[in-house]
Amino acid sequence: MRRAGWVDWLHDGDAVEIATALVTVGGLVYMLLALAGARQFGRDRRRIDAAEANAPGFAPDVSILKPVKGVDARMYEGLASHCSSSMRAASRFSLG
Repeated sequence: MRRAGWVDWLHDGDAVEIATALVTVGGLVYMLLALAGARQFGRDRRRIDAAEANAPGFAPDVSILKPVKGVDARMYEGLASHCSSSMRAASRFSLG
């Protein structure tokens, strides 16, 4: 004889199906929240960039990446020209 209780409605495999459905719904909710956050971040970033671009004296930051593997006949002149350039914005020179 079976005992009556709150789990009487569960049959074989129902608990597994309910657990996987809850995990799936949780994943979908997380994905929607992440997409909304990424969209809001993009909007905010574009708004900030537009405000900075309209500021007087605006110059974007620059990163120069120069590969130094191998031999180049004019390598010294190329590196010297990047190091001696006068940019208004912050710049970073990386060798790698």
